[in-house]
Amino acid sequence: MLGIATDPGAAPQVEIKAQTRLALDRVKLRPDGDVEVSGKLVDKNTNDGISTQEVSIRLGGVSQSAVTDPEGKFRGLFTAAPGPQPIELRFRGANLLDRSDLTIVVDPSRAQVSLTIRAEEAPGGMRLYLAATVEDVDTVLPVQLAIGETDDKELHPLKTVSSGTPFLLTRAAAGGPGPRRVRAIFPGDAVRQQATAETTFELTAQTATTMELASTTIAYEDDLEVIGKVTDEDGKAVPRAAVALVTGDRRLAQGATGEDGRYKFKVEAEIIGQGQVLPKDFGVQVQSDPASSYLRPSKSNPMVVKVAAPQPVPVSYTIAAFLATALAAGGFFTARAKPWRRFRRTAAPAEAATTAEEVEQVAGGSSRTSPVSCRPSADRPTMGSQGSSETPSAAVRSPMPWSG
Repeated sequence: MLGIATDPGAAPQVEIKAQTRLALDRVKLRPDGDVEVSGKLVDKNTNDGISTQEVSIRLGGVSQSAVTDPEGKFRGLFTAAPGPQPIELRFRGANLLDRSDLTIVVDPSRAQVSLTIRAEEAPGGMRLYLAATVEDVDTVLPVQLAIGETDDKELHPLKTVSSGTPFLLTRAAAGGPGPRRVRAIFPGDAVRQQATAETTFELTAQTATTMELASTTIAYEDDLEVIGKVTDEDGKAVPRAAVALVTGDRRLAQGATGEDGRYKFKVEAEIIGQGQVLPKDFGVQVQSDPASSYLRPSKSNPMVVKVAAPQPVPVSYTIAAFLATALAAGGFFTARAKPWRRFRRTAAPAEAATTAEEVEQVAGGSSRTSPVSCRPSADRPTMGSQGSSETPSAAVRSPMPWSG
C-alpha cells in the first residue's frame, strides 16, 4: 500500500505499508467450559508471521487484546454461550503495516477443524498440498479452492478437492504466470466447524527466444537483419522484454519486444567485423530478459554469420565520380561567364528633335501652336565668325540609323 505524506514546508514523502492478513486457526470449547480462540497475523504477500503486534479479539460481546508471538500467532480465552455466534478479529495497523479485519460465524460446541495449505513449484504450474484435522486428528474432507491475484478482494471458485491428496494447479487454470492467492475452505457441517486457510505464491514460467537471419553470408558493405519472437511456456507472447544481439562477449544491438512479442535488429557488417581480419565467421545469439520477475530469461539458438572482406571501389565508380565532378565544375564556371547576355536585344535610340516645338516638348513636356523652324532660311542671314552673311543653298538633315 502506498501513502503520500504532505507538508506545506517539505517535499512529498512516499510511505509504503505492508499488506497484512488475519487468519483464524481454531475456536475450541475446552473441558472447563472456556472457549479458546487462536489465530495468526501474516504478511499478505509472503505469508510470513508478523510479531509483536496487538490484535483485538471479540466473541460473544466480549473483547480482548493479544500480542503476536515471533511466528505471528495469538490466542485468547473467553466464556461464551453455546451455539453459533460471530467472532471478530481486528488489527488496527502500525507504522509500516496496513490494517486488517476478519469476521466469521463459529459454533464452539462443534468439532474443531483446522486446514493447512502449502504450495510447491512443479512442472507446468504449482502443486498444492492440503491437510485437514478434526480435533487434532488427520481427516479427509472436501475442500473448496478459490484463486485470484494477491490484491483481489473476491477470489474466483476453482475446484473442490479432497484434503490429503496433492493437487496440481496449472498456469492455464490459474490464468497464466504471476502472483496468485489461493484460499481453501471447508464450509462445515452439522458436527464440524467451518475452516479456511490461504497461501500466496508466484507462478513462474520459462521463456523461449527465437532468432531468424535474413542471410548467413553478408558483404562488408551490407547489413545483418535479424527478427524473432519471445514467448512463454504456454506459447503466449511476452511484451516489453529486453532483447540484445550479441557475438561472444560483445553486444551488437539492443531493444525491446513489441506487444506481439516480436523484435527486429539491423546491424552493419562493419560493426560485426570491427577489429577482425576478414573474411571471418561470427557466432550470433539473441538474449531476452523479461521485465516481470515471474518470467525467466532465455537465449536463442546460436547461428554462424560469415562477414566478407571489404571490397575496393570499382574503377567504373571512380570514373563516374570524376565525370560528375567535372560536369559540375564546368557548369559553375559557365554560369559565371553569363553567356546569355549576347542574346539580349539593344534598345533603339530616340529620334532627335527638329523643331522648336519638339525641343520644348522634350524639355518641358508642353507644346505651342506656332512652331519656329530651327533650319536657316534663304532670306535670313547666318552670322559667321567675322559677322559676314552666307546664304546656304539647301538644308541638310541627317537620316536616322533605322530609316531606309
